[in-house]
Amino acid sequence: MGITDAPFVWGITVISALFFLFGVLVLPRRRRPGLKKYLAQALVFLVTIVLAIASVAAWLNQENQWYTSWQELFDPSAAHTSSVENFGAADSVLPAAHVNQTASEIQKNPITNPAFSGQVKNTDQGQYFTVKVPGSASSRSMDVMVYLPAGYLQNSDQFYPVIMGFPGFPGSSTTYSKDIDYGKMLEDKFNSGEMGQAILVVPDVYPGTFDSECVDSDAGTSTMEPPHTETYVTQDLVPWIKNNLRAIENSGAWATSGYSAGGWCASMFTVKHPDIFGSALVQAGYFEPIYTDGQQWLDSKDPRYLLGDIVAKDKPEVGIYFYTSAEDDLPKASLGTFKEAVQAPTELVVATVPVGGHRVDVWIPGIGQGLDWLAHRSPYFAHAS
Repeated sequence: MGITDAPFVWGITVISALFFLFGVLVLPRRRRPGLKKYLAQALVFLVTIVLAIASVAAWLNQENQWYTSWQELFDPSAAHTSSVENFGAADSVLPAAHVNQTASEIQKNPITNPAFSGQVKNTDQGQYFTVKVPGSASSRSMDVMVYLPAGYLQNSDQFYPVIMGFPGFPGSSTTYSKDIDYGKMLEDKFNSGEMGQAILVVPDVYPGTFDSECVDSDAGTSTMEPPHTETYVTQDLVPWIKNNLRAIENSGAWATSGYSAGGWCASMFTVKHPDIFGSALVQAGYFEPIYTDGQQWLDSKDPRYLLGDIVAKDKPEVGIYFYTSAEDDLPKASLGTFKEAVQAPTELVVATVPVGGHRVDVWIPGIGQGLDWLAHRSPYFAHAS
């Protein structure tokens, strides 16, 4: 019996209810006084509480697919070995171009840059900070978290590649700074000689309960403005990054990264905007938008967002490293369609672990593997040594 199977979930719920009824209806009727009676009542209610918590956890786990098997729950190491498939262009490597950019005064000294609202600390260590970035093209504003690598302030003439991260839904950009600590992963890769340093930028594309799916729409609701997220990222945020940060201005030096719904955003921006992004690191995402009830911004089959059709038609010269679990159902349908559509020069690498649910700690090893792939694919992300 599987951990997400209905018999298990209903079974533990029924047992919990039976213990509760026994403690409420049966034990109080026993006339025998004494300590044993009260100890029995305490034990039954303690077991009932534990079973009730387990029942709630089982229902939530069934809905969200955090753990998909008993093996994953009791042997997490089983999820670390992946099998790899390649589609489209095999083992493609982007050409390097000489970085011939001169830093502006604003770019040289982020501490005094008014766009950063005094959030940047005077340190030689890597640092996160968050600022509100307004958008004129989209008429939207977003909180944007930035990670500057170690030595960014001291090396004021050095330019860096950029990774734009997208959180899942529901979620926030702090997942990248806390649960994942993406900045530390980047620094560890750099210190071990596996990749070069990079800037991380994470826009809060899913604020609160707002499921933008990173699309552009004119169809709002009575309580929500429609999302203009694609326009915001490509026409507002990217120019803001290039103006305020020392970012290399070459698509080969720009990558996206995202998990779950953020993985959809990462794939979408890379496939639709190869002039901006050359690579994508995707953890258990999908290739067609999945709208939340009450937030159906567009038809789910709007051709502007069917990535399989787009890659089949346009064949963008981009690479996608897709990491998932064989037990995670969310990516399966759209991934199968997308794999069939990919042709060179588009590259798709699919790394699959045998067990694992739909949660961050399953994806963290895949992020590391994706960064290794990115450093191999793009000379801009490779270590200088």
